[in-house]
Amino acid sequence: MSKPPPSNKAYAGCFFSNAFGLPNLASFYLGARASVPPPTTITRMNGLSACLSSKVNTVIQPGLLIVGQNYRFQGTLGSILIELAEPALISGFTLIHPSKCEIPNGYFSSAPKTFTVYGRMAGGGNLANEEALEFGRYTYRDSGPRAQTFPVQSTCVGTELHKSVLVKFEENYGNQNYTSIYKFEVHGLFANKLLERPEARCAECGNTI
Repeated sequence: MSKPPPSNKAYAGCFFSNAFGLPNLASFYLGARASVPPPTTITRMNGLSACLSSKVNTVIQPGLLIVGQNYRFQGTLGSILIELAEPALISGFTLIHPSKCEIPNGYFSSAPKTFTVYGRMAGGGNLANEEALEFGRYTYRDSGPRAQTFPVQSTCVGTELHKSVLVKFEENYGNQNYTSIYKFEVHGLFANKLLERPEARCAECGNTI
């Protein structure tokens, strides 16, 4: 079994991803918060609804990845809403789950497989309707590393400041009872950091990014 990744560290006012050294804007310790928007259904234990919705913030808390310490929702369809501490220019996302060799045989079936990420622009936009902007649709590979990073697929969507990120999980690796989410990170730059980098322009639309 491979060693767990080191815990996140603070640097220049930001927390960095365990895996790639990328700024993690969705860090709980930077002020981000996660919630469970309806109609996500939490799992049931011993016939009673488990208060797992209160554990959803575990997916944005930096630290060691420990097998069994995760957020679960019932079935294969579920969503997590992440409110960033401040508006940001988003460039990508990282989904982290124990690899097949790190968990007992068969338990990887609850790992998420396909998911779509949406954003709400700062100052407006509703994630529940057509005003939500789609960053892209992604597949977490069962043969890949525990931490897999995905870029924003639409260059022009990535030119706007966003305050919220909605992750819709659509399919897992075969477990029909529940899906387990361990860690989810959002990468990019907070608005107050944009002035510190050279100006760049979108290759598709010409807007400054």
